[in-house]
Amino acid sequence: MEVLGGFIVGFDNDPEDIFQRQIDFIRESAIPMAMVGLLGAIPSTQLWRRLEREERLVKLDDWQGNNTELVLNFVPQMDPVQLIEGYKTILRTIYHPTEYYRRALLCLERVIREGTPVPKITGPSFNDLVSLVRLFLRLGIRDAERKEFWRYMREVITRHRGAIEHGLILAAMGYHSRKLTERICGFAPTSTAA
Repeated sequence: MEVLGGFIVGFDNDPEDIFQRQIDFIRESAIPMAMVGLLGAIPSTQLWRRLEREERLVKLDDWQGNNTELVLNFVPQMDPVQLIEGYKTILRTIYHPTEYYRRALLCLERVIREGTPVPKITGPSFNDLVSLVRLFLRLGIRDAERKEFWRYMREVITRHRGAIEHGLILAAMGYHSRKLTERICGFAPTSTAA
C-alpha cells in the first residue's frame, strides 16, 4: 500500500520544531506525495467558531480556503512570518529533486516487493507513448535537474524493473509538485542535509 499524506502547519499547539519534524516524518515514512498546507479557518467549523470567540479571525474578502496560499485568515499562536517561512522550508525541502527521488525509490522498495505479481502490459497506447516522450523531454533533457532524474531512472530500471511505469508516474508527480512549490515559494526547492 502506498501512502499519499496530507499535512497541516499552523495549529496552536505546533512546537517551534514542527517544520523539521514534518520533514523528518515524511522522509522516514517514504511518502513521495506529501501534501502540506497552511491551516485555514473554514467558515462554520469548530475552529472558525473558536477563533471568532477569541477574536483571532482575519476576515479576507479574497480568501478561498486554498491551504497552499501564503495567506492566513486567522492570527496564529506562532509568529506568522515564522509560520510561513517554516511552511516554505518544508515544501522546498521535500520537493527538491534529490530528496523527492530518494523517497520515491524508498517507496518503490517498500511497495513493490520481490515476488509481487506485476500486471501484464498489453502494449502502450499512442497517448502513453506521447506522454512518455514528453516526460523524457521535460525531465530528462530540458529540466535543470535532469541529472537527478537520470540517476533516479537508473535506480528504477536496475532495482525496480517491475515498477518502471509506477516509477515514471512518481517522477511526473514530483515534477508537478516541484513546479507548484516554485510558484508558492517564489523560487526553486533547495536541498538540505539528510
